Amino acid sequence: MNERDLRLILTQKCNYRCTFCHHEGVAHDIFQTLNNDDYLFLYDTVKQQQNIQDVSLTWWEPLMYPKIENLCKLLYDRWAKITLVSNWSLLNIHHEVGKWVHRINLSLHTLDQEQYNDITQTKTKIEHIIYNIELMRKLYPNLLIRLNATVVKWRNDNKEDLSALVDLADKHSLSIKFVELYPNTEPDFIPLKTIEPILEDLGFEKYQEKPRQTIYGRGKRIIILTKISCGATGQEEHIIAPADNDIFISPDWLISPYPSSENKVSLFDAIKKQNTQEVARLLQQAIDQVDPTRIPQKILD
Repeated sequence: MNERDLRLILTQKCNYRCTFCHHEGVAHDIFQTLNNDDYLFLYDTVKQQQNIQDVSLTWWEPLMYPKIENLCKLLYDRWAKITLVSNWSLLNIHHEVGKWVHRINLSLHTLDQEQYNDITQTKTKIEHIIYNIELMRKLYPNLLIRLNATVVKWRNDNKEDLSALVDLADKHSLSIKFVELYPNTEPDFIPLKTIEPILEDLGFEKYQEKPRQTIYGRGKRIIILTKISCGATGQEEHIIAPADNDIFISPDWLISPYPSSENKVSLFDAIKKQNTQEVARLLQQAIDQVDPTRIPQKILD
């Protein structure tokens, strides 16, 4: 299988209100929704037509999708390689997903309680998130867990905050990805290069550098620095071939090669009629609309 993802935006519900959340580029209210049978039919078609086996269940908070455990099991039974993107506050309730997912990404930007509550606009205790990490590690010791932290100026861009996150990752065998704030026009935006000297001061060395991603290493600990974009709001663009883009499916049946593309294609009728050929045609239509020489960079997980 290739490295592209089928990214399913399962719900517009979230128990957090993170100040910098970009909602995967979905800015409107959604009324028509897919069910698990629809998602399975869609996955089977995409797998067959586009050779995609990796599935990301993503923002807003997928654990608020009513049938999340059942969907994970059904996709797993079809050999899907599942990544779940979550704030982890509900994993003690939905811990069974660990039976079927390949990796769970943990959105945790700081271990400072006051800053955490300010960012998430919740009263969730960090101790609760750490409890859920320990719970999942106990139940599923081989589960891959990635800590995703968005770097925000004056909040978590200092040595103390970054070191605390690295220590947490070391303690619980987590991989780490530091993400640049999106879009880069935000007043709290800070380039990831700003924290590179801090990582080097913590003993990390640059291992690999790509246009949108830099990898640092210290022993077995790897840190990924990633620039993201989900549309034209950011000023930076990169050359990406259409065949290299993830495929985004929102809960209102719209498909696009990147989430804030204006050229979305509706799959509603084709999926409800379980018309494999029509879904494949519309899928290719959405992919072909990408300008292969100048499009916004895709989200990397």
